[in-house]
Amino acid sequence: MFNIKEFIMEQSDLKGKWELISWTHKSIKDNVIHFPFGMRPKGHMEFSENKFMSFAHKNFKAMESSVKINSPLYDVAVSEISTSGSYELMGNKIMLHYEESSMPSLIQQNRERAIWFDGHQTMVISGNMMVEGQEYSTHATFIRVV
Repeated sequence: MFNIKEFIMEQSDLKGKWELISWTHKSIKDNVIHFPFGMRPKGHMEFSENKFMSFAHKNFKAMESSVKINSPLYDVAVSEISTSGSYELMGNKIMLHYEESSMPSLIQQNRERAIWFDGHQTMVISGNMMVEGQEYSTHATFIRVV
């Protein structure tokens, strides 16, 4: 596991492209950890100076997945997601404002997430989410690319 130190991020800390290296969902109900995008997810997140963000990942259905949910909407989410919008830093939290998304339920939604940064290469964004009526604690880990 990475040694993530919690400190207040600056706008300049986020700027650039980040590669997704891990995405886990921990079931609040039974504490089981799932890897909804497989053990080796492929995706990226970008942040600009003018507070624009985009996130994309795709083709996870070909990878291992421990989450088996019978829902056409979840199948779409697992196979491809792209979002864009704006963001704002608020101490150790980030507010993501989704303006466009391949998942209609995210459009015009705001999601506040905790954010940790090691001061150089690694960032973790976490928060809770609902999938098919079950609550999960979600952790997405990224490494800096550019």
